[in-house]
Amino acid sequence: MKNSRLMEKVFPGLLLILTIILIPGALLFTASDALAVGPYVDNGDGTVTDSGAGLMWQQSGDGLLRNWCEAQTYCGDLVLAEFDDWRLPEVDELAGLKETTHPIPWINDIFDCYPYLYWSGTTSSNSSISAWAISFTTGGGVDGKQNPYYVRCTRDNSVSGDTQAPTGAVHAYDNMIWPPNNKMVTVTLEGYVKDELSMARDGEGIGVSKAYLLIGSSEEIILRDGTIDKLSSEGRFSVNIEVRAVKGAEYVVELYAADTESADDGGPNSGLVDSTFIRVPHDMSDDKSKK
Repeated sequence: MKNSRLMEKVFPGLLLILTIILIPGALLFTASDALAVGPYVDNGDGTVTDSGAGLMWQQSGDGLLRNWCEAQTYCGDLVLAEFDDWRLPEVDELAGLKETTHPIPWINDIFDCYPYLYWSGTTSSNSSISAWAISFTTGGGVDGKQNPYYVRCTRDNSVSGDTQAPTGAVHAYDNMIWPPNNKMVTVTLEGYVKDELSMARDGEGIGVSKAYLLIGSSEEIILRDGTIDKLSSEGRFSVNIEVRAVKGAEYVVELYAADTESADDGGPNSGLVDSTFIRVPHDMSDDKSKK
């Protein structure tokens, strides 16, 4: 903001002049042209994940004004949060950050913002020496690349092409039943399930749309579907089942799940996540490994 005040002192009235020049009707970039964005996730490392647009954003600029070529170089050289593939955002990406219903500056509070113009990487179709710039306090339009504006870099963070089912685990307590007296015994099944890629894309939740346990290839326990949800906000579960203590019996427990649907991969990915077993040994000398 120090640089912004300096510009106003050196070039009085420049902000008003630029607003008039940058919004000449035909060159106006409207909200309908902007890329849909959000929800946002503050990664705690100076970056913000925009799962709706498949982008990661620089949370704060460095406060320096640069011409368009300098802005391109700055983003190209930037190393932030261990990523080195930053770039100047296209005009629809940058304009997508604008929230005109938000108090000025028109941007989500998760971002820091200077009350001035920001460069996009989009060159004007009418002039190679001009490019699009966006303001979060006024409008946006085309201006000469020699002019100094602020910079907010972005990088591609799309999770498209996700073909993996969720990950997780299931454990049985106790998975060794004794004695084999043919009575019904209560066994607790605990574990978790989640899908990291869907979580990143959705920006919330555990990335799982459906999950169930299959016991002995016949009994099914729903953990999550359209009406039932036994999963915690971290994707953990704990359920009790009844099995018969038949000598030599082995009950296989399988955990199945599907991630949240995405247009990028054509639908939810589902499959076997993990399995365990519940055994009733012939005698206590049967000490096969427990899982």
